[in-house]
Amino acid sequence: MAFFDRLTAENYQKATLELFPSAYLTTISIIQGVALGILANNTFGFINRSNLNMHWIYFLPFSLFSFVTIILISYNYTLFIGIFRRVPQKWDAVVPFGLGFGEVAPMFFLTVPIYYWLTTSLYCIAGALAFTNTYYHSTQHMFGEYGTNIEAYNLVRRILFKNICLCLIAAAISFSLWVLGNSRISFFYVSYLFIGVFISFAAYMLSKGDEFIFALYDKLKSEKEDRKDTGGN
Repeated sequence: MAFFDRLTAENYQKATLELFPSAYLTTISIIQGVALGILANNTFGFINRSNLNMHWIYFLPFSLFSFVTIILISYNYTLFIGIFRRVPQKWDAVVPFGLGFGEVAPMFFLTVPIYYWLTTSLYCIAGALAFTNTYYHSTQHMFGEYGTNIEAYNLVRRILFKNICLCLIAAAISFSLWVLGNSRISFFYVSYLFIGVFISFAAYMLSKGDEFIFALYDKLKSEKEDRKDTGGN
């Protein structure tokens, strides 16, 4: 005899909300694994090429830059999927693959820095659009036991808006480096400077991520304690 659970509105909603985070993280894990494989293959492939017109030490910082972006994407997806538990929309199917395509594209131009920065600028714009999609779908009723925790809602919205701005700034800098590369003015020096600043800032963002998680938890927890103090149910 087959065992089953009848499909009702309540069961369907519960199953969808429970399935979305795990299915989304599985998709992201596959995309990030493919991206990491492509990066490793291209990096070591270029290192072993004897006819390369530049020494591998010159393009290694670009590989490191791409590696850090893989870490940032993985971290942010894991972070925000834990916050937003909702029914998936059509753009939720498009965003991870579009972002993954933009993430992989620069990895094929590790030895052609001009095009690396051009594709990176497009990739950063894709990142801004991904955060915008999350920002657009975040509503106050998602936060708190009764959907009334305005402090938690505002905290998450501020972080999302800041990430959108950072992606747009990175896109503008990457595009500027592409323009600078065409003029051949101290191109590599400025590129390495930006990579160094970016990696340092990425490390800072990862360290601040833990503070954000605890701050959000405290705001959600304080609402529940306030309701107990006031005799709310």
